[in-house]
Amino acid sequence: MLNGQLKAIAARGWARLEAGTYTLSEAGTEALCGFYSALVRMLDGGRRLLDVAVFMSLIKEFERSGS
Repeated sequence: MLNGQLKAIAARGWARLEAGTYTLSEAGTEALCGFYSALVRMLDGGRRLLDVAVFMSLIKEFERSGS
């Protein structure tokens, strides 16, 4: 289902397809940086209390739970 989107991301240079697996490129990491910063600011409500590392930990826990 994501094949078209993944190909578009790779065409932008944000990811690479190697041995059947997509990996983020340096450009892809830079593109996501702004998104993560905005998401953390939104969740934090401007209080600057939420740390990116804590946020990433929450995402990993969410993924493990299958929610």
